Amino acid sequence: PRPMIRELEGLTNLVVKQSRRGWLQECFGCEAKTVFRVAKSDAPRDFLFYVEEESNCCLRLCCAPIRPWTSTMSVGDKAGGEALVEYRRPLRCAPGALKCCCFQEVSVTDVRSGAPLGLVKERPYCCVPTLAVYDPTAERMLYKVRQPTVCFGCCVNACDSRGGGCCKVPFYLYPPGENEPAGHVVKAWGGWRTEVLTDADTFELEAPQGASSADVAVLVGATLLINELYFEFYTAGEGDEGGTSML
Repeated sequence: PRPMIRELEGLTNLVVKQSRRGWLQECFGCEAKTVFRVAKSDAPRDFLFYVEEESNCCLRLCCAPIRPWTSTMSVGDKAGGEALVEYRRPLRCAPGALKCCCFQEVSVTDVRSGAPLGLVKERPYCCVPTLAVYDPTAERMLYKVRQPTVCFGCCVNACDSRGGGCCKVPFYLYPPGENEPAGHVVKAWGGWRTEVLTDADTFELEAPQGASSADVAVLVGATLLINELYFEFYTAGEGDEGGTSML
């Protein structure tokens, strides 16, 4: 059995908020380490956890979209709290359709015990990007992660009414073999100033009912990967590839 993370017990609705970079970094396009703070959806300003990226400065500048990193979730709203969960992203090929290998992934580990909690991995697809959440063996799929589609799965359904707003299209969590989502990850509107002047994003995570604390920890990892693959944008000076624009 996977270890229990008591701090995450009973938390199924979370806000995962990316911190803004300093004004000097924003003006000059410097690629800083990514920092997120996590709170409950009903108290979005009372941050419970702090997630900070550790990565090489040269890699952030030269291959930002696919750079490897290790992020650690700790207790509290700033660095220095007790470490709970480690997220590790290796260097992989850029996301894309019709790939057969070198998929993007994030492995999730319990810091206290060192035991694996699960894996989030890009899946082969033709039109609409798809991720999968796996158990610690990386063999049994727990959820398929994908946006709603139209035209027989060929296009993202930007008019999906369940997203909660115009063009607010979630990444739904589908249990294996089911067509009805059990939860979602959706990018929340951060306001004109934040959206236009910064690359800081806020996500709402709704975990499936009955999800364990280990499941929630892995789904936070899925949120980090979704942000990195589909909502981060890089200039030509920060690598040859730009972030993939998703709704």
